[in-house]
Amino acid sequence: MPCSPISGFRLDSESRAALQRINDNKKITKYLGTALSLGVFNSIFTKSEPPVAAFNITQTDWELYSKAMNALPSIQKKAIQKEIDLMIIHYQMGKYDHQHVQFWQGMKHACK
Repeated sequence: MPCSPISGFRLDSESRAALQRINDNKKITKYLGTALSLGVFNSIFTKSEPPVAAFNITQTDWELYSKAMNALPSIQKKAIQKEIDLMIIHYQMGKYDHQHVQFWQGMKHACK
C-alpha cells in the first residue's frame, strides 16, 4: 500500500486515546521485561550464600527465561496490531470517516 498524505486531517479524541493505549502498551512491555528479569535474579541471589547462589544459577531454567524475553516483542506487536485493526473497523463500520480509515491503514502498513 503506498503511503500518501492526508490533507486537512485532524485526529479526533478516539484516535488520540487509541494512540495513547499503543504508547502505554509499549511502556507495559518494557516494565514486564524488567519485572521478569528482576524476578529471576531476585530468586537466584536474594538471601543466598555464594554456594547457594551458584547452585541457583545452575538450576535456573535459562531457556524458558530466554523464550519469555524473546516473546515480549511479538506479544507487543500483536497487541498494537489489534488496536489498529479495531480502529480501522470502528471508522469503517461504526463512525465512518475516510480520513481516519486512511490514517489507521497507514499505521497498519507502517507509513510515516
